[in-house]
Amino acid sequence: MNPRRERVFGTTPPLRKHDDVAALFSRALASQCLGHVAEAQVGYRKILKKRANHFDALHMLGVCEHLSGNSQAAARSLKRALLLDPQSTPAHLALGMVLAALQRPEEALACFDQLIALKPDFADAHFNRGNLLLAIRRFTEAVASFDEVIAIETHHLLALSNRGQALHHLERYIDAIASYNRALAVKP
Repeated sequence: MNPRRERVFGTTPPLRKHDDVAALFSRALASQCLGHVAEAQVGYRKILKKRANHFDALHMLGVCEHLSGNSQAAARSLKRALLLDPQSTPAHLALGMVLAALQRPEEALACFDQLIALKPDFADAHFNRGNLLLAIRRFTEAVASFDEVIAIETHHLLALSNRGQALHHLERYIDAIASYNRALAVKP
């Protein structure tokens, strides 16, 4: 059947393997964006059965696994994705957040540090690193990370507030108040 005739009669040519994977990925991503995480996971797994080394499917599956509460599986998927593309800043960020949620702070910090080495001006990397350092009570390092965020995004509300919290723990009360006041100026 010729392409013109197919349009007229409403039939479509069979999908080629590449087109099939692209269509599966589009549907899975759309499901994920709509909050249908389980449906998205099914789609990403179908892709991985066809192409085991599909970076985007591994990355997004890892994100979905974390969202659905299976952070161990998320870490495995994200690590596999990073083996395929070690320069992916979104995958490094996701893995760092997953490792932090798994209470593996040293691994998470190493992940954030790798991410910062790849993209030094990535505020989210510094911010998540600062939050993790704050959580594990390494306050001086947390302040330094929040300072990096603020150097990149001067009005980063949460960085200013969390910096104040870290300074408070260090008993640097005047600096903490100044940081809180800057946060209040951003959002009274």
